[in-house]
Amino acid sequence: MSIINNKNNKVNVWEEINKLIEADEKEELFKAKIKKERFVKVKRKQVAFERKCPQLFSLVPECQKTAVAWQIKHYFNNDPELYCRSIQKFFALFDKKKKAICDEAIALGDEERKKKNKLRKDYLLYSSQLLNLVGGVSGSNYINEALLDIYVDDQKQQQAYYDAFRLVNAKGQVRRLVSLEKKKEVQRARILNISSAMAQIALDRGFTYSLITFTEPPAFHGNAIMGSSASYKGYLPSEGHAFLERMGQHFRALLAKDGMKAGEDYFGCSVFEAMRSSVGHKHYLVYHHEDKTNDIRLIVKGMSERIGAEFNCLAYKIDFKTNDGREGGNGAAYIFKYITKTIGELENADDAQLRNMAVRWYHSARAFNFFGIKQAVTKFNFLCDCVEQYKGCFSDDVYNALSNYDYYAFISKYEQYFKIVRDDKSKVKFITYDLSGNFRAPQLKNLDVLKARAQVIIEKKVFSIFECPNNMENVGSLDGLGYQEMTDKLDELKALPFSSDISEEIKKAESVLKGMDYMSGAFNAWESVKIKQDEYDAEVKAFANASGIASHVAGNVSLNEVMNKHYPQEWKEEINSFFDELVTVKEKLSSADLSASSISQKNDVYSPRLSDKVNQKIKKLIDERRKSKGLVVKS
Repeated sequence: MSIINNKNNKVNVWEEINKLIEADEKEELFKAKIKKERFVKVKRKQVAFERKCPQLFSLVPECQKTAVAWQIKHYFNNDPELYCRSIQKFFALFDKKKKAICDEAIALGDEERKKKNKLRKDYLLYSSQLLNLVGGVSGSNYINEALLDIYVDDQKQQQAYYDAFRLVNAKGQVRRLVSLEKKKEVQRARILNISSAMAQIALDRGFTYSLITFTEPPAFHGNAIMGSSASYKGYLPSEGHAFLERMGQHFRALLAKDGMKAGEDYFGCSVFEAMRSSVGHKHYLVYHHEDKTNDIRLIVKGMSERIGAEFNCLAYKIDFKTNDGREGGNGAAYIFKYITKTIGELENADDAQLRNMAVRWYHSARAFNFFGIKQAVTKFNFLCDCVEQYKGCFSDDVYNALSNYDYYAFISKYEQYFKIVRDDKSKVKFITYDLSGNFRAPQLKNLDVLKARAQVIIEKKVFSIFECPNNMENVGSLDGLGYQEMTDKLDELKALPFSSDISEEIKKAESVLKGMDYMSGAFNAWESVKIKQDEYDAEVKAFANASGIASHVAGNVSLNEVMNKHYPQEWKEEINSFFDELVTVKEKLSSADLSASSISQKNDVYSPRLSDKVNQKIKKLIDERRKSKGLVVKS
């Protein structure tokens, strides 16, 4: 370079530069050649090694071959035959069809990707267990390296897939999909919050709790860390997981048979966890009345005995523990460690957490399940996702509960005022909200005269998805980009009588549209979501008309505006003053609190939050309703 920069030397600068570039390219080619030669050399060694035991390597999935070779070298004196004698069940249970499924590359856009991937994961984990690559004396903990790499790669591919797409609504507004890492972060936070709320609700009700661990009997363990695998019957990981799910269902059925009602007499949660051998088990945290502890213990004991007899294992036992008081009666403290162990972000996970997340992925198992409150959780999550859109419909208390993800406040104070309406596939279509929830007045909620009028419909968000080209990455709205206008202009031109001028205009318009062709996917999605939104709006309108709901409210509206619109004219002044905070509200007063006033003991529609005048109007309406039904009017 000193020669090139020396202006006193008469040299051809570009010639020297080209020589340097050429030398650099030769070096890169040389490195690539060396790398290729090394790969070929390693491949030849691998082929030569596999020829020592073709029966084995013709069945081993490609991703597992390196791990198998490592096992043979380090634990079986480099003798494939010796290794084969230790995995006889692999040859009996694993075939070339399963290997082919393990080796199949499934495209991200494949319509059957979920189904195919579930089967592939099942067989890959199965191969790992049968080949003793996980668990046992010589295997890895939870998952072996090859399968861990596949899990990490899959998560990265999914994130790349998410990054390549955008959502568009009927207004043409565009937004990114929520990242996988963010979704996991939100999921963990929500589960922790709900678990804490459940613990608080249990304390409010005076419940205790039991901790039950459902494990799979020895027939499902092919590579036990402790004990013998002699009883192993060759069950797939998916069959083991299905067995655990059936145990949970059977347990809840036995609780019902004993007269315990979900949500009233008990509720709780379950979390999936894997043993070091990659075989799954489930922890159940059950909140219940103290006097039911022994009944639950007997139910679990009976299940243990029946399963032990079914699988010829008299020593089999389902672990059962009761509240030992160490955590101050807070059962959530016991379950938190399992939540954080199996739900985490890829980038921040330590080795143990990452492996637990991976093995759960291979089992296709849900990390966490709630029972006894499942419908309320679905309802709550839907409302939290829509809270900002409907902020104007909620009092500060309701808004704060939803925006802060305060499940305890929601379930204990406001849940009864929200009702889910589902579609024919049992998915949430929308939710109706009774506005009496804004000041927790069930006596208003039950009035026929207000039952329909004082409601709003909380709608879901309707989107279409499209693949986003690079030059549209930062587009926030499709409106105003000109593509639709040019398409409409072309259609208009083609509808006109033919002439040379028109023909020339059509060519120009087609040329412009060709240059904007990269936008076609986005605008097709926009047209699609407009149709979906119209269909959805028609369904909402039909429901509102059939139910007698005067209108549904969304967008930037004030609470006073909403309340004034839905309650009788003569009540407006007091309702306005209530929401202008001129009325003091006792936070602990609820529909179940009958001690607030001696009047409330005589009149079940009295509310100390409203004036006597309004309370009398409410009473009069209820008396009229009772008379119309032939019921006795309370004095």
